[in-house]
Amino acid sequence: MDLTTVEHNLWAGEYDGAVSKFYDDLAQIIYNAFKFHREGSVIFKEADSMLACF
Repeated sequence: MDLTTVEHNLWAGEYDGAVSKFYDDLAQIIYNAFKFHREGSVIFKEADSMLACF
C-alpha cells in the first residue's frame, strides 16, 4: 500500500462508505514505514507525522 494507491482509491470511489478501509490503508502505510525504514530517516519522520494526525 502507498499514498498513490490511496489517492487512486479515493478518486475511484473505493472508500465510499468505508471509512475504516481508508483508515486501515493509511495505518498500513505508517506501519510499513516504521518497519522498513530506519528511525531518523525522512520516511520514518513523515510516517511519525502522519501518525500524529490519527
